[in-house]
Amino acid sequence: MIILVRLLRIALVTILCIVAFAALFEFLNAVPTHLSLPDHPQGGVANPRGSLVVDALVWGVVFRAPGYFFNGTIPLLIVLAVTEWKSAKSWRWYLTIWIIAGLLATGIPVNDPLRLSAALLAAAATGYLYWLLAGKSAGDWLLTPVTKPSSLPTGVPRVMKTSTTARSRT
Repeated sequence: MIILVRLLRIALVTILCIVAFAALFEFLNAVPTHLSLPDHPQGGVANPRGSLVVDALVWGVVFRAPGYFFNGTIPLLIVLAVTEWKSAKSWRWYLTIWIIAGLLATGIPVNDPLRLSAALLAAAATGYLYWLLAGKSAGDWLLTPVTKPSSLPTGVPRVMKTSTTARSRT
């Protein structure tokens, strides 16, 4: 039962992080446009429908996230299940996994430095978020004891460790 709850937690945190990555990536993509073009019709103040940044967040959650779910959930869950099995608790593992996943999801935008930096920052923030929510406790269910000392039969002698100094004094 513990493993099923843990796997459900991994799946839900992965879904949350995919949505967070999509929203943060679109937000970080929109910030340079918002800052450099304030008088443009798609700029922040001149847009009659609302802020470009808010539109980018909605676009990321509504349109980008489902595509990332479709293409990336299963590979991410496989990789994260392996990290769970290996009890990888270091934040570096999750940062690396999410940066690779973020670059693959955005098409490795090496020709566009603003898009590349947006992908790297969003992936780093998402990797840290995943580590906080699920990565810190990776593999803890493997270390839980199966039997408690009080559940041993009464006829089984319990071995007590005595110190050598206590025996030498008597």
